[in-house]
This record gives sequence, C-alpha cells and structure tokens, in this order.
Amino acid sequence: MASSTFDTFLQNLARVIARVLYRSVDVHDPDPSWSDRPAILVANHFGGFADPALLIGVLAKPPRFLAKATLWDVGPVGPLLELGGAIPVYRASDGATSGNRDTFAACYRALAAGEQIALFPEGTTHDDPSMTRLKTGAARIAMGAMAAGVPAPVVVPVGIHYEDKAAIRSRAAVIVGAPIEVSAVVGHADPSDRDAVHRLTEVIDERLRSAAPDFRTWKEAHLLGTAAEVALGASSLGGSVGYAPRERLAGLLGRAPEPDRSAVSTAVGRYLDAVEAAGMEGPGVRPSALELARRAVRSLAVTLLLAPFALAGVALNVVPYLLTRLVGRLSAPPVTLATVKVLVGLVAFVGTWTFWAWVVASRWGWRFGSAMFVLAPFYGGVAIAVWERLGAFWRLFGSLRRSEGGLDAATAAGLRDDVVRAVEAALVAAGRAVR
Repeated sequence: MASSTFDTFLQNLARVIARVLYRSVDVHDPDPSWSDRPAILVANHFGGFADPALLIGVLAKPPRFLAKATLWDVGPVGPLLELGGAIPVYRASDGATSGNRDTFAACYRALAAGEQIALFPEGTTHDDPSMTRLKTGAARIAMGAMAAGVPAPVVVPVGIHYEDKAAIRSRAAVIVGAPIEVSAVVGHADPSDRDAVHRLTEVIDERLRSAAPDFRTWKEAHLLGTAAEVALGASSLGGSVGYAPRERLAGLLGRAPEPDRSAVSTAVGRYLDAVEAAGMEGPGVRPSALELARRAVRSLAVTLLLAPFALAGVALNVVPYLLTRLVGRLSAPPVTLATVKVLVGLVAFVGTWTFWAWVVASRWGWRFGSAMFVLAPFYGGVAIAVWERLGAFWRLFGSLRRSEGGLDAATAAGLRDDVVRAVEAALVAAGRAVR
C-alpha cells in the first residue's frame, strides 16, 4: 500500500504537471460527500495514461487504480505502480485469470480500510466519440465488497473530457455524476447473481454516459459543444464560459432526439458561418477598438509586472516545454499522443527541475537547491500565463485588422438567439426522452 507521504507527493506532482499541460482543468462535483465513503470510481477511458494522471491531480485523495497485470512487466512502470498502490487485473486476452481472486480480495481490503479504488470499465482506451460497452467488473467488485462486510459501498461515475487530448495547453474537465448506492439497486444480492450484476452494470452505464463524453460523431460533438458555449455565453452576457459547464450542457443536448439535435446543429452552423465570414476565430462579438485598447493596456501592465519572473520561467523550462509540445506533432493516434504527452512531460519537466536544483545546490547548498526545485515550475507557470495573455490579445488585434466591418452586434445577437432557442427546445425534448 502506498504511503500517505508518497500519495501527497504524487498528487502534488500530478497537479503541477496538469497545470503545465492544460490551460485549465475544470472540476464539477455537486455532491462531494462520497469522498469520505468506500467508493468505486468508474471513468471513461479516452486519454490513455493521461486519464489516471488527471484524476490523481484533481481528486481529494488519490484512489488505487486497477491496471492490467502486463504493465508490471514494462521496465520501470511496475515499481511505479507498486508505489502508487495500483492493483493488477488479469485479463483473459493476456492469459490466465486465476489471479483475479487476489485482485478482488485486494479491492475489498482497500474499501474496508476507507480507501477508494478506480477503474475504467470500458476495458480499453480508444479514440471514438462515444463510450464502448461497459464490462461487469465494477458491479461485481461493488457487490462483492458489500457481501464481504464493507459498509454502504458507493459507485461514483466520473466523466473525463478533453478539448484536444493530443495537444499541450488545451482544456480538460472532470465531471462527477450522481453516486450510485449499490444496496438501493441490487439490495443484498449475491455477487454470483448474474441478473443483479447486469442490472447494476446498466445503472453504472447510464450514469457514466451522463457524465462522460458520449456523442455519435466527432462533428456532432463539435457542433453541440459550440452551441453550448454560445448559449452559456449569451446567458452570462458574453462572459467566459468554463469548460465543464460547456461539456455538461453539450452532453444534455446529445441526449435529445435526433430532430432537436439537428435543429441545434443547423442553428449553430449558421452562427459559425457568419463568424468565419467576419474574419473571427470563434463564437462571440468582435470587441470595439476602445475595448481592445483597454485589454492591450491591461496585458501590457501585467506583462511588465511579471516580466522578470516570466523570463526566468522561459530560461528554466523552455527545453522540456518544447519537447512536450513536439509530441503533439508526431504521427500517431490521439490516444497514443495523450499518453506520450503526459509521460514525456513528467520525465522532461521533473528531470529539468531536478537538474537546475542540483546546479544551484552544488554552488550554494541544498537549501537553495530545494528552493529552485519549487520555484522552477512556479516561474514556468508565470511564463505560460504571460505568453497566453499576449497571444489572446494578438489574436483579437489580428481579427480586427482582417475585417473592418466584422459581425455587428445586432446580427450576432439575432444568430445567438436562434441558437439559444434551439438549445432550449432540445433540452425540453431531452428531458422528455429521459423520463
């Protein structure tokens, strides 16, 4: 079992790496009371190794992940899995499954000790826009834990969303769905009761699909996500739209009947065509010259204030940053790039920070070396923030230069209203469909 000290180190490291790799990580968890209970977390598996790394960074305490047993034979991965408290799963496709008796027993012990376990019930990672059929392992573990005397185990669906899982500095969101009280679904049925296992698996499947990305095509995912962003932006008077609210609304739209989804796609398609014709890069109204000037002054003031820290951040982190960014340009499936991105980022950044800490320590002592290990990622974060603020300003400025007319406010408002009406109708239809 992983020590609490290592858990804390692992979680803090995961948070730092997530801050470097993603522009933002939104978390939506309306009922976090489950975090103090024996919980089995089930999540979609669209991002390979990025998925557990992200969950470790955002959850209140890192769970013990179930991982395929063959990973213990991959170089240094095995010792890392042991340190992280991972539990091996023996798949039929990899050979004998007799070791799973020990797997289930380890899960029961962990839950009885107040720990949480996490697994990906799809059984494999992929690049599809929708989830694949769930396996029954989560239900069997939950029912077996209850039969073993674990008090009131709960299954918690967790949706992991990526704006672009292969790219660095895109957005991510973790959406926690409604927890499932195992006893309320299957009572105290025996874990060998196949009907009860499948009944619980069906409930897990429905709750997880409600929290995770689950679209028919990538085009539909893009259009419904953009429609959600336009609708939420309109309701907040043009304010910034968080990625988690966007993805939650897009997921609800995805559950509407086909005619209503089609109406939303058509409305947002007209809006995007108008935005593109106006020379803009995304949904929204072009800012006025006065507003652009105000933003320029703010960006310049922040840049001047943080310039020394940003320059230090560039000097200390430019090599691992460029190396990690280059990963996204490799010719490989997105899910592979998502995994490689996290692994390369982890090794490159931690290795670089360790190198600079050693350089400083060899000259001024380990007290200053330790400070450098902490300050290097901090300065890197400042450099990224300054660079992205300037980049956003230049995109707005370029948009203003490309087209003097642009998308006027009245036209934009009318197109937004069309999208909002289509979204509202789809939500009503989705509510009827769910009921």
